[in-house]
Amino acid sequence: MEDGRKPVLPNKVFDCTLRAALGWKGKVKNGMTLREICETLGVSRRALQGYEKAGLVTASGRNKYGHLLYDKDAEMRIAQIKFYQQLGFTIKEITRIIDAPEAELRSALEQRVQKLREEKTEMDELIERANQIIARLSEKTASKKSYFESGG
Repeated sequence: MEDGRKPVLPNKVFDCTLRAALGWKGKVKNGMTLREICETLGVSRRALQGYEKAGLVTASGRNKYGHLLYDKDAEMRIAQIKFYQQLGFTIKEITRIIDAPEAELRSALEQRVQKLREEKTEMDELIERANQIIARLSEKTASKKSYFESGG
């Protein structure tokens, strides 16, 4: 591209395997404005501008009012970026993996899933500890109530 950024091309792996998982419905016909794409995908304007600054996505053109337009490939790419962010990847990591060969993408996803499993185990343990404390506090409250009700 003239501005030095690489062109935005749909990722074949994403196109074939992740579309349904992300709930992508392909709503773009002639392009959506920045506001429409943000509302449709639940992405903030600032986040989308950050994706553009990182070279992850570019607008496909402008409408007659000068508003940026995003085509279906850009919409799919933004959904893909959002998905990777939800998994916990940073923008820098996404920049590295989004157009990577399948093997590299698979490896990055497998590593991230493993890390999420470890975090889930830690969260489950924290929840269990909190529930134990809640149970103990409930027992103490019940003991105090029965003490006062019996005339103590």
